[in-house]
Amino acid sequence: MDVPLLTEKLNSIANREAKKPRLSNGPQEVELSSKWRAEISAKSVCGSTAGAGSGDFDTFKKQRRHEMFRLKKMYEEALNEKLNSEWENRKRAREEAEILKTERRRKRRLKLKLKEKQKEK
Repeated sequence: MDVPLLTEKLNSIANREAKKPRLSNGPQEVELSSKWRAEISAKSVCGSTAGAGSGDFDTFKKQRRHEMFRLKKMYEEALNEKLNSEWENRKRAREEAEILKTERRRKRRLKLKLKEKQKEK
């Protein structure tokens, strides 16, 4: 085989590999503001460790359930806050674009009216 032909084929393969589509890594994590970060609380609950009494495990499960609910609620509130702020930004941008478009059209209409008035004279 010809050497220039081989190098050309290798270069085309390298270019194709460089142009591979970027795959999504799934849903992106939401950065929580400091307002929504969970405070770490250490409670002395034995849980299922050795030496725990019969009632300690139920206490551990209850506290864990409450903590998981609290974290889920904080995450959802932070996500909703972020989505709402993004939506407000998009809405504001749409409104500004609409105002500019209306203004351009108004100027065009006035310009046409002036031309018609000048033609009548």
